[in-house]
Amino acid sequence: MRILYLVPRFPMPSETFVSHEVVGVGERGHDVMTAAFGGPSAAELEQLVPAARELARGTRYVTKARLAAAPFTTPLNTLGASRAVRTLNARLAGESTHRTNAWARLARAAAVARIVRREGIEHVHAHWPQAAQVAALVHAWTGVPYSISVHAHEVVHDHGHFPAVFETLAFAAFCNRAAMEALLGRLGPHARGRSHLVYHGVDLDLFAATPPPDVRAGLRVVSAGRMTPTKGMPRLVRGVRAAVDAGVDVSLVLVGDGGQRDELARLARELSIPGRVELRGWVRQDEMPAILADAHVFALLPDDRGDDGLPNVVLEAAAAGRPVVLSAIPAAKEAVEPGVNGWIVPVEDSGESFARVLAEVGRDPAQLAALGAGARTHVERHYDRRMHLDRLARLFAS
Repeated sequence: MRILYLVPRFPMPSETFVSHEVVGVGERGHDVMTAAFGGPSAAELEQLVPAARELARGTRYVTKARLAAAPFTTPLNTLGASRAVRTLNARLAGESTHRTNAWARLARAAAVARIVRREGIEHVHAHWPQAAQVAALVHAWTGVPYSISVHAHEVVHDHGHFPAVFETLAFAAFCNRAAMEALLGRLGPHARGRSHLVYHGVDLDLFAATPPPDVRAGLRVVSAGRMTPTKGMPRLVRGVRAAVDAGVDVSLVLVGDGGQRDELARLARELSIPGRVELRGWVRQDEMPAILADAHVFALLPDDRGDDGLPNVVLEAAAAGRPVVLSAIPAAKEAVEPGVNGWIVPVEDSGESFARVLAEVGRDPAQLAALGAGARTHVERHYDRRMHLDRLARLFAS
């Protein structure tokens, strides 16, 4: 099947799962093209692995600049849109919580519809609300079926367009069960039959299990993600301070970048543990296995509003054989079974529960190997990327 993947910005270093999907679906016999409304910046392009940079070179970019440069084609196409297309666009303008200019949305849909017709596209698959709305309009314009991938952030914040989109899509792929059930609770019974759980999955070869390092040099914890308030990284820093006060020799590596980076460095200084908190900065995904191999535990304590869904880095750490400390986000139980492969701690404290976990590990470091083995087994059974790519490829074929 000839499939067009439609993404607002592609490829992006923070959304490697989309690139993996495009490549994986293509490897399973489908002919996949990519289109986007914008691409990576020069700095972001440098952060991409070579395979993703190659995808960027083949992507059709439907940017505002390109639409503006074609004044004699796009406006005529949009003005000639059918009543059904204009009605759907007006509905999306009224219901969507992801506010975009209605004319720009229609112009983008016209441009994508031309690509669909010219390239013989048989199916459009969209990631994120802006692309999902355009895909629905392209379907109304061309009759070509479409599907969407649904992410936790849009279920929480940008869900207004879903009632309209679910009336005509072929299927929706959800990246975690908690987000799927939250959205289906708002939609009619027809939506469940079109909804499928398709995790992003983990490359089990890249994230191979390794034995934990010797704890005699101190307990090492790693965390990774955007340094933003919802990620809860200050809780990790405060938890390290509390664990040190309890007699645990522990250090923390924070991987990532964002607006909170300076605040985290300042907090470590204020708590007199700057030597125990390392801000590693952004790294490529293929650099993470070595960082995890040098750690004993992976920890992430985001807020529990559901914004983060099930962060894939949690599953990658588990695949590497590292037990996980995760806050009680809605999807936490999909990844962590307490006592088997890690710990789930309350969100509402300021790191005390995390500190108690570190103290427990400090008293009994022998449990790390068993919990790490449980983490790897859980990922092998439920989150092998190959299994979920197979599932997605079958959905396209059906």
